[in-house]
Amino acid sequence: DTRESRPDVIILRHVSLCVARTRALAPRIAHHESTRARRLASRASARDDAEALSSARQRASARLHRFYVDEPLGPGALVRLSKEETRHATKALRLKPGSALEVCDGVGGVGRGTILDVDARGEAAVEINEFTRDMSSSGLDWDCIVAFGGLKGGRGDTLVEKAAELGARRLTPFVTTRSAVIGGGERDGAKSRARKTRNGAGDGEDDDSSRSGRESRWGRVAQAASKQSLRARSLEVTAPASIDVVCRAIESAPLALLAAAGAPPIIDVLRDASDVSSGIIIVGPEGDFTDEELAALTAAGAKPVGLGSLRLRVETAALSALAAVSAVCEERGK
Repeated sequence: DTRESRPDVIILRHVSLCVARTRALAPRIAHHESTRARRLASRASARDDAEALSSARQRASARLHRFYVDEPLGPGALVRLSKEETRHATKALRLKPGSALEVCDGVGGVGRGTILDVDARGEAAVEINEFTRDMSSSGLDWDCIVAFGGLKGGRGDTLVEKAAELGARRLTPFVTTRSAVIGGGERDGAKSRARKTRNGAGDGEDDDSSRSGRESRWGRVAQAASKQSLRARSLEVTAPASIDVVCRAIESAPLALLAAAGAPPIIDVLRDASDVSSGIIIVGPEGDFTDEELAALTAAGAKPVGLGSLRLRVETAALSALAAVSAVCEERGK
């Protein structure tokens, strides 16, 4: 027999061929095993995420219903819900005497209590058992100054509602050269005062007549949205501000952002800022600021920021800027 036909040589040749093939397949096998391991880890992570989400949803659904009151809170205090809040609690949510709930004073105070009874006036009495200062759910320490007084079709209400949901501390109507007077300004207040006078209301009665109808409605919208989003501090809709008032606010603010076309992206400006814990967002009217107004605002210290390449409505611009601020504050743990 020749050497090539000997059994031991044939076996050795087959072994060598198998080793060579195994070495050639090793990278593919390693890649397959690595891919399989990643898939298994991804599935395990997805299960963990699903469990965490389910747990979070269960905690959220177990939270007590929250109501706003205009009275001081404290352990053992006895407060009353308004007729509207009582109606919502007893009719819509089917709460009754003995039911537990949360009450909030709108300035950071939160109390856990129990409904005692509902009186003949339709107001529920609530006894406070626990009281805390919950500033973690109070929202951002950012104010929005927006020329939204002339918005029509409920767009102003939408801005107020969404600003409350996004956590703004205050929302101030900005009176500029190209923005409309809110609700007719003093004319609305004069009409309201005249109606109260004809109806025999006393001069000392707090009938909110100094505010226009739209301003009063915005206050109600802000409180409802703050309640819905479980804020411990309600969004404050302040009186309209002139350019001089806004410039003074900018000078004293840690950071003031001015929405302006062609300016650096707001995210870049926020990430370059050393402190984003509080500040002011300024958005102009539909016709934009005049050159003089822009010069005054930037001279006071406002930083121009861009909100993208598309033209935005006033309320969209304000909410986009507020969402960006909220995201960066969340990113930094503010």
